[in-house]
Amino acid sequence: MSYILVHISAPVNYFGENICMLGQRFKEERLRLGLTQPAMGEIVGTKKRTIIEWEKGASSPTAAQLELFAEFGMDITYVVTGKKNQADLPPSLAADEQMLVDAYRTLPMAQRKKMLASLLTGELESDESEQGNSVTVNASNGHAAGRDMFIKKKG
Repeated sequence: MSYILVHISAPVNYFGENICMLGQRFKEERLRLGLTQPAMGEIVGTKKRTIIEWEKGASSPTAAQLELFAEFGMDITYVVTGKKNQADLPPSLAADEQMLVDAYRTLPMAQRKKMLASLLTGELESDESEQGNSVTVNASNGHAAGRDMFIKKKG
């Protein structure tokens, strides 16, 4: 007698006719965090192809990998169970805080690490030619978010 082993990616939760899979929720969380597949792989030291396989449901991340994603802000409870815990949701952000978060999420991983290190240590990089306690921020619309923002008209 011979046996054939078949691997089937089973749904974690059923919602009526809509079957939600762990991989689909994993992808939703990746997109919510504003990460590309390569950036997501970089968090746990894996390749883009592995992230694609997880999102397709062909394989799944380990508990240790999920822990690393949780430290980065992924809602692991939602990924695994399909249920968002209201107590775990962060308070809503002020508009300037949300702009900072959105801008941070667009940065490549190396710049994110550098930015976090600067913020956590209080040692911001500065141009030695600048004097005083000022910071210059350039945005595509010429404005920057924050308190005490002054707009000077040129000319």
